Amino acid sequence: MEICINGRFQTGAAPALAITDKSYRYGDGLFETMKMQKGHLQRGPAHFDRLQRGMNLLGYDITSFPDPHTFTTFITELCRRNECLELGRVRLTVSAGNGGLFEDSQPNFSIECWPLTAAVETLNSTGLRLTICPGVRKSHDWLANLKSANYLPYAVAARYARHHEADDCIVLNTHDRIADTCIANIFMIRDGQIFTPSLTEAPVAGITRQYLLSRLPVIETPLSLTDLQQAQEVFVTNAINGLRWVAEIDGQSYTHQQTAEIFRKHMQTIAG
Repeated sequence: MEICINGRFQTGAAPALAITDKSYRYGDGLFETMKMQKGHLQRGPAHFDRLQRGMNLLGYDITSFPDPHTFTTFITELCRRNECLELGRVRLTVSAGNGGLFEDSQPNFSIECWPLTAAVETLNSTGLRLTICPGVRKSHDWLANLKSANYLPYAVAARYARHHEADDCIVLNTHDRIADTCIANIFMIRDGQIFTPSLTEAPVAGITRQYLLSRLPVIETPLSLTDLQQAQEVFVTNAINGLRWVAEIDGQSYTHQQTAEIFRKHMQTIAG
């Protein structure tokens, strides 16, 4: 497999990042996970817009940084080289550059891509099993909605999920309310109404989340564990898998009739 580092293509096995890279040293970076589908980046403009907003928020110097068109060219060429233009997962990572905490530097970027299987294009036949991570809490500061390279809360939650044979793990915020999961935004359905944690509840500002909010009457609100227990259906969303229904959370079961209809009307049309 090849990768792209600051516009240079090379084998993924070759050294790529400097030891002084700030994303490695401090977690000072951002990333976008995108789906390549039939030579087209799914919701590419929304991903690049989120990335630029994040870089501006973090104060990165982007005066000489590639624009979305240039990034798309790099990504398309890398997918061609790695034979995943038809269906692939793309990760674009941006770091604050090389150096110490008090040193200014130009951002670095890297691009990786992998082929995907057709399973990501259909609704999961077997519902996901989720658990809730104890101990870890996401703060409500202005960094909370970023797709940040500082991924420690989610890494800890993912290990907890693996150790408890779960597919994913719900992460709570500092008010013990629901934020999101390790790799997805979370939605619940109760009495026909759809709910998701508002951005003030510290979830990542997901692109698929944004897509569904523009098409469905979703109520953005704080959600407690009690709310989750009272739901009839739960589903999660991200850029790669689209929408996945949840069958169980720590022993509580859920159905997926309305979720399946949401997938059919709003996700299946962009999956193929």
